[in-house]
Amino acid sequence: MGTKILRAALPIAALLVGVGVLVALVKTRPEPQKKARDERGALVEVQKVASVRERLRVVVQGTVVPAEQVSLSPEVAGRVVWQNAELIPGGRFKKGDTLLRIDPRDYALAVRQQKANVDRAALELRLEHSRTEIAKREWQIIGEEGNASEEGKELALRKPQLDVARTNLEAAKSAKAQASLAVSKTVLRAPFNGFVKSESVDKGQLVSPQMQLATLVGTDAFWVQVSIPVARLDVISVPGLNAKDGQGAAVSVVQEVGEKRIERSGRVVRLLGDLDPVGRMARLLVEIDDPMGLDNDAGGLPLLLGAFVEAAIEAQTLTDVVELPRLALRDGDSVYVVDKDGRLAVRTVEVAWRRERSVLVKKGLSAGQEVIVSRLPSAVPGMLIRKAPSKSDTVLGRR
Repeated sequence: MGTKILRAALPIAALLVGVGVLVALVKTRPEPQKKARDERGALVEVQKVASVRERLRVVVQGTVVPAEQVSLSPEVAGRVVWQNAELIPGGRFKKGDTLLRIDPRDYALAVRQQKANVDRAALELRLEHSRTEIAKREWQIIGEEGNASEEGKELALRKPQLDVARTNLEAAKSAKAQASLAVSKTVLRAPFNGFVKSESVDKGQLVSPQMQLATLVGTDAFWVQVSIPVARLDVISVPGLNAKDGQGAAVSVVQEVGEKRIERSGRVVRLLGDLDPVGRMARLLVEIDDPMGLDNDAGGLPLLLGAFVEAAIEAQTLTDVVELPRLALRDGDSVYVVDKDGRLAVRTVEVAWRRERSVLVKKGLSAGQEVIVSRLPSAVPGMLIRKAPSKSDTVLGRR
């Protein structure tokens, strides 16, 4: 009996001893050293800002249109007896070049006839002067000067007949001048330097006034018609709006042609009086001198009518502004900056100008502040910031 009790008690005693030893080990183990919390902060890219003086540019698109374009029409009727070889589509000419001749013979005969009428009227006037002198002598012989009325005296001295002769001579001279003018109109000349856009006349054709024979386009200058937001007009010099003639804003015009670029310089010359019917924007005309490069010996591709181009218009200059990348703007017109303790702070700024990739800030920042320019999706004011290493500080606004 005693042996059985002893066998049952031994495992229990061993278990109790093991628990006691484990408790003793736990109580006597050394306390672990507590590590300080590691607040590393968010890694961001920052850039220092500085106030600069910045010239604004408004970049828009436009279409090249003629600055000078006329329809060539005769002022007299007749048959075409000569046509310039360049009076064909694409043909070029200089100002004053003869483009077309109409048979002048009928009009030359009319000049000769009117010259005869002038001679006849001049002869009649001389005869009338002689008759007037004879009438004066007869009037003196009769001695009726004191008894006749003024009207009777004028009739007796043939004054009305003399006035009629003078009038007839003036009318004959006018008719002759008109006939001579008709002769000059049988020759059609180029009104400016240009090229033929279209043509619909041939030698031997019978033409009449107001008939359109060709369309001529001047090459000394083209216009580029561009559309801009109405709000941008106050920063651009526009003659007739806020500038004098010839003092419009300078414009750089570029057309991309494959891997080549056609570049021209021009100026804003006027504001059109209506809005673009599609975008409801204001429309400006930019004048480009020598667009086809005809006066440039260096050659190169010409700027042609109908071309779609990009126009960079020089605008006013802003002073004491800070240029920031558009990515730096958060929630409208706010930016994240790094304060003196290396933590994130929010600053509200006033944006003076917006570009495709950057903005110009007028108020809200101080020179030397560090602006966060990288993405920071979970930004919290006061959070610790780590600045990413960079090779050198970048001063925004200097290009």
